[in-house]
Amino acid sequence: MNIVESEVAAHLRRLIRSDDAPAIGDTTAPATERPLRSEHRAAVRAGKRPQPPPLPPSVALSYTIPDAVAVTGISRASLYIAIRDGRLRSALVCGRRITTPEWLREFLQRGAV
Repeated sequence: MNIVESEVAAHLRRLIRSDDAPAIGDTTAPATERPLRSEHRAAVRAGKRPQPPPLPPSVALSYTIPDAVAVTGISRASLYIAIRDGRLRSALVCGRRITTPEWLREFLQRGAV
């Protein structure tokens, strides 16, 4: 298994949350980040389906702006300002603004914000 396959496998394990579940009766295990079933149902009814975390840069071909926010920690507004000013390259694909991991790296190396 190469590095990309192992990162994809790790990402899928995080999505499934099988590795994060504490053992029954284990009080030292950290609580999972998974919402309660009632919270999940309420979110789905409200049209706010929980999104999985973005793929790591070595696997992802592109990021939407919310994914880029999650990966870089830079605010949504700052990313859109950088796009407007031409400091961060992006593309509009089927009505979605995307950027690539390479473009994000260039942006961060130049002194992001």
